[in-house]
Amino acid sequence: MKGIQLVLGRALVLATAILTVVNSSRAQSGGYTVSERGPDFKILQKTTVENGTNRVHRYIQLETGLNYTNSSGQLTESSDQITLLPTGGAAATQGQHQVYFPADIYNGVIEVVTPDGRHLKSRPCGVTFDDGSNTVFIATLKSAQGYLTSSNIVTYRDAFDGIRADLVCQYRRGGFECDLVLRQQPATPGQYGLDNAFSTLQMVTEFFDTADPEQIPAASDDWYGLQDTTLKFGKLTMTHGKAFAFNGTNSAPQTPDVRTQTPVYKSWVHSAGRTFLIESVPVFDIAEDLNALPLTASIAHPGSRTTHLASRISFPPAHGIVACTNQILLA
Repeated sequence: MKGIQLVLGRALVLATAILTVVNSSRAQSGGYTVSERGPDFKILQKTTVENGTNRVHRYIQLETGLNYTNSSGQLTESSDQITLLPTGGAAATQGQHQVYFPADIYNGVIEVVTPDGRHLKSRPCGVTFDDGSNTVFIATLKSAQGYLTSSNIVTYRDAFDGIRADLVCQYRRGGFECDLVLRQQPATPGQYGLDNAFSTLQMVTEFFDTADPEQIPAASDDWYGLQDTTLKFGKLTMTHGKAFAFNGTNSAPQTPDVRTQTPVYKSWVHSAGRTFLIESVPVFDIAEDLNALPLTASIAHPGSRTTHLASRISFPPAHGIVACTNQILLA
């Protein structure tokens, strides 16, 4: 049965602008061969004889991350295929950037290796409400096995205590996307003693042994005091996040028209020697979508109240790092 689901998503993309594929299918189906490759292009050509004269026909395919340097040092076409590892977990390694997935998200990290060799290791902490004065965790990460739900998608189902939500990770040769998919309606901020009018819903992700990115101020929301930031990790850039609702039971959210998306505001925070990415969206802006979700159980443990993020917040303790359609378990 189909149902409304709400997605908070972010994406890492290669620094090269997304380009359009030009006449690629026509070229490949017409007897063309590859005459030249680059990281983001390939040239296909063939020679015909017309009126006794050789004529060269050439097409150029342009696409971010189209090719990568393989273990033999040769440029070859990238693939978005995720493969299972014999030691557990899974990996996408046939591209300019690589991503490694743990079998259990609670006992591991998602590791992204950028084209210039940076390592981004992260794991979600949980979901919070924040009203500018107080912050409450409404959901915290729990043990959740990963499933290869598509050739390029890993899904950690029901990954949080406190609310039914999945973590959906999609590898593309032009980037990597990680989405929080809410499948049940949370309680309102007011039920936790927060101000409904000023509250934001936040996804908190911890980063480990990851160098700080270049931070470029982006859009802001003065009413909620939110400032978005573009985060540049060398040749990978964390772009503007979005929140949107979609119908269906597929693990991979289908992004709707941009006009129906709500901006998500990112901030890079250091606290007590730890590093966090905070992604915030005003509750008012997604209230209609939240109300359309199935109801959750009533609040049993509303969580501990802390001061605002700008001053201090107590995060869940760190835990050790352990290094689909077919419903394949990453174990």
